[in-house]
Formats: sequence, C-alpha cells, structure tokens
Amino acid sequence: MKEMQGELAIRALPDLVRDLHAAEATGTLEIEMQGQRRKLHFVRGEIYLPAATPLARRLAALLAEEHSDGHELTALVQRMVDLTSSWREGSYRFLESKDDSGGELVGPLPTLEFARLGGASTSPEAAEPPAESRPSALPGPPATDPLAKLGGERARWITVPKRSGSFNPAEQWVLEQLRQPRTLRDLLEDTPVPRAELLETAAKLAAAGYLRSLDRPRVETGAFEFQSETLQRLRLRIASFLEEKPLDGDLESQRSRVMELLATREDLDHYQLLGIGPFASTDEVQRAYEEMARLVHPLRAGELGLEESAGALTELFDSMTTAYLTLSDNERRRDYDRQHGLGPEAAAVTETSPTAARQEEREELARSYFERAMAYEARAEIHFAIEMLTLATATDPTHAEYFLNLGRLQARNPNWLRRAATSYLRGISLSPREIPPRLELARILEKLGELPRARVQYHTILRIDSTHQVALARRQELEERIAAENRGEGGLLGRFFRKG
Repeated sequence: MKEMQGELAIRALPDLVRDLHAAEATGTLEIEMQGQRRKLHFVRGEIYLPAATPLARRLAALLAEEHSDGHELTALVQRMVDLTSSWREGSYRFLESKDDSGGELVGPLPTLEFARLGGASTSPEAAEPPAESRPSALPGPPATDPLAKLGGERARWITVPKRSGSFNPAEQWVLEQLRQPRTLRDLLEDTPVPRAELLETAAKLAAAGYLRSLDRPRVETGAFEFQSETLQRLRLRIASFLEEKPLDGDLESQRSRVMELLATREDLDHYQLLGIGPFASTDEVQRAYEEMARLVHPLRAGELGLEESAGALTELFDSMTTAYLTLSDNERRRDYDRQHGLGPEAAAVTETSPTAARQEEREELARSYFERAMAYEARAEIHFAIEMLTLATATDPTHAEYFLNLGRLQARNPNWLRRAATSYLRGISLSPREIPPRLELARILEKLGELPRARVQYHTILRIDSTHQVALARRQELEERIAAENRGEGGLLGRFFRKG
C-alpha cells in the first residue's frame, strides 16, 4: 500500500483508522508524541490488541461468548476510544507487515465502531457540505464524501418500502428513481439535480434508512439493530467452523436451497429464515443457525457457483445472524413475536381471543411448508423436505398428514428410525383408523427390535380390519418369536437373574 505518514494535527486518528480499514492493511500504526511512542496493531484492516493487556483479555472473553449482543463490546470500544483520546498532536507512520496471522494479538476490535466513536473527520480534505435550505424530513448532510459513503458509482441502491416522511423535491426524485434497483452511475446520468446535491441527498436518505444498499451487509433489522462489527464477528466465526467441519451433503441440493432463500428472503420472518417453528427452543435456534449460517456463508459463493451473488449471500447471512441474535435473546424474542404475531406470544393471544382469521393464517402457512416439502422430495432433496415438514408440524400440529409424511421420510435414514416412530405415533393419534401408517410403524418397531410394541400395532390393525392378511401373518410370526425368546431366556425373571 502507499506509504502512510504525517501529522495528527492534519489527519486525525479516526480518519487514519478508516483508511487502514478500507485498505485491509496489516501492520503497526506508530504515533510519536511528546517524546513517547504509541502503537495500534492492524490485521487485514481490523484493530487487534496485545494479548497481555487487560483490554485484550476482556475482548477475548467477549468474542468467545455465544450470545453477546454487542453492548459490552461497544463499552469496551468506548474505553479504547477514551484511552486514545489524547492522541491529537504528533506524528504518525504506518509500518506494513506481511504476517497477517495475528501472532500474540487478540481481536478483532470493532474497528469502524472505534472510528465512529472516536469522532467525525477533522481533515481539511473533508470539507462539510453546505446546509440544505429547503424543508426536509432528514437530518443534515453527511460530514464525509457522499460518493465514498455510498460505496462508489457502481453501488446499487433501492428505496425501502413503507417508510413515510416529508421530503423536499430532490429527495422525492431520488426515492422515486430507486424504487427499482439502480447503480449510482445510472442515477447520476439521468438526474436533473446537480451532481453534488444528488449525492448529498442520497447519502442523507441512506443514513436515515430510506435507501438500502444491495451490495453491502444489511444492518437494519426492523425492530432491532446490531452493529455491523457484531455481524462481521459472527461471519468470521462461522468461516472458522466451515474450515474445521465443511458442510456435508449434495452440493446441487445446497445450491438450490440457497438460491430459493436468496429469492424469498424478503418475505421470510426470522423463524422461516432459520427453518424452525415459532415454538423452537433456544437450543434449537442455536443448532438451526449454525447449520443455516454454514449453508449460506459468503465464503461458499465460489463452491456453490454463485460468485456473482457474493454480495447477496453476505446480506442473506447477516439476515440469518440477525434472526439468531433476536430469537436467542428472550427479551428481544418476546418483542419480535409481539410485533409480528408469532411464537408463544401469539399463542397466548389466540387462547384468550381466538379468531378464525388467525387460525386460517397458520393453516395456510403450514400448508405452504407441506407443499414445499413435497416439491423438495420430488427433486430428491430429502433433507430440506424434512425441514419443511418439521416446520409444518410445528406451525399446525393438528394435521396427521404432516406427521405421517415426516415419519415416512425420516424412516429413509436408518439412524432416524426412532424419530420416524415418534412422528408416526403423532400422526396415528390424529387419524387412528388409518391402516397403512400403522403397518409402517410396526415395521419400524420391528427394525428397532421392539417386537412387543410392533405386535400391538398389528393387533390394533386387526381390530379395525379382522381380515387383514399382512397383519394376521406378521402378528402370528411375532408371537412365535417372542414366545421362543422367552423360552430360550427363561422368561423375564430368568433374564433378570442371569444378569447377576
């Protein structure tokens, strides 16, 4: 990278940090002031701390926490900002290094958060744009270069729907033009608004949440917001999981699943994104996130043949992470459920004031899961079919069809026979007069070596239809086998005493 050195009075520390982050630089930023030397260590553009320091030990502990929501991490960053707040005068130089292993360092510290909390740019190059004289629903213009803030001319943006406000003519024109995704270059070519004014306007709209980037991770989450550094930290963690344990399974099926998620992600709630039911436990949320995050991690773009969709994969991954951070925290989950009419909160409301409309909505959602499961099965994507059927049974546990099909597919895996038996039992309890499911359950119980339970199922079939030939033959054979085993082992008491 270009040699970096100069005076802090001209280029402030937060701006230096932003530059090094943007350049993904590795090395040491040395600060000389009042005869003393201070250092900040960078690895691929992120600040790392010397492992022996108390702040580094606290940072390591926070990064290791599974359910950290970023508040303590932000407090630690603020502490780091306080420690460096006196670094205002003196000289600086950046010593680049080729070693990006981190060595005896701990990190990353949320670097952009450090720069943000450290203060706005004070360099002469970043002249503040003129104030907007016309009425507007938005705050004042950004303090940094608007085009850089928006990601450059090739960046794609789109208007966020269902956001209201009072807009001046320039703002209204930008919002109208970006109702469909467009690059800033296209917008600048068509605009009747002066270039500088348009960029300032677009930057203000983006900062206020009226525009959304299609090329950068989404941080806005509806009811909750998480620091982009928190999302980045989990991206790095899942990347390490992928290196240790790559995702198994058919690559084409995974690609198909990812493409469907990319196409439908805007319509999915947090539960649907993770592929779990609205009553899933915290452990189930954790397991689902680990699996889905590995499936859609942007690191897999090349492996899945989705190189051109790497940006969209990052956005999808961050949406998954947001869902996980929300649903794994009880308070945030309660608030989310109330706002969206989901989960136990919705169930409580339904019990006290049941409505036909709400029940129909749940039934329609469960039916959609079931139909998607059948489509997956038709494409031999059994794993995803089972996921969809699991969602269907959790959303509407009153349909025998969902449980019976779930059991049928689970039985295809020899390691899931007990799960299959449980699903069949649930389905049979909802539709007790059906014979074929009882036959399947009896066969599964035989494979599990539970002959008395299998015999009970054949006996029940004969109570429904006394002439059923398969049930007659299988019950007779099982009775003979059970009797032979009892004779050979001396019966239950004989087996008990023989153990001694």
